[in-house]
This record gives sequence, C-alpha cells and structure tokens, in this order.
Amino acid sequence: MIASAFSSAPGILASRLAISLMLLCFVGCGGNGITEEPKSFPSFDTASVWYSDHAITEQMTPSSTAIAWAGYCGNSNRKVLLIAFTSKPSKRYVYEGVPGEVWAAFKAADSKGKFYNSTIKGRYRFGL
Repeated sequence: MIASAFSSAPGILASRLAISLMLLCFVGCGGNGITEEPKSFPSFDTASVWYSDHAITEQMTPSSTAIAWAGYCGNSNRKVLLIAFTSKPSKRYVYEGVPGEVWAAFKAADSKGKFYNSTIKGRYRFGL
C-alpha cells in the first residue's frame, strides 16, 4: 500500500507542477502590473524567455518543413506572435498586433509556411 502511494507520487507532483505553472502564466498574462512588458528586446532569445516567463498563452511545435516553433501571447499588451523557422541558421521573429483569430487560423492551417507567407509576413510589425 505504501509502495503504491509512492509510485503514484511523481504523477501527482507533475500534475501539481503543471497546475502551478498554468496559474503562474494566468497571473503573469493578466496584465496586473506585476511585471511590465518591455518596449523592446535586444534579441529573439531575450524576447522568447521574457514571454515564456510572463505571457505566452499558447505554443506549438508544428509538423512543418518551414516553421520549427511558434508561440502566442494573447494577453500581452501587444498581442505578440513569436515564430522560429527551420532554416539554418534559424530565422526568428517577434510580430506585434497579431489578433487571436489569426493565431487560431495559423494553428488550424494545413500548411503553416503558406499561411505565414500569405497572412502574417508583411502584415504585422515585426522585430528581431
């Protein structure tokens, strides 16, 4: 009985950790003034770390030959989409002002690269 309680402990701990991380993200994403969103970032890595810690509401690693990773910060002040490409060296961009509907359509698109080229590239302010 004691052994079975301990064997399920890692699963319980993982569940509690996941819930804690979701709550932290929810609090951090709420724009409650705990951490002010920087006006700019010196690099994609700095931006992705800050948004991962404070504002990413969703992320994905799509089955795509063009896009390696994408994250969306729908609760940030700027509605930020972060995209990393599969190219070597990887091209990585932070797009501002991307509506949630565009993120939803991006996730649902059969071809993430084609969707990016037709709907995101050249239409939103970007940096890095």
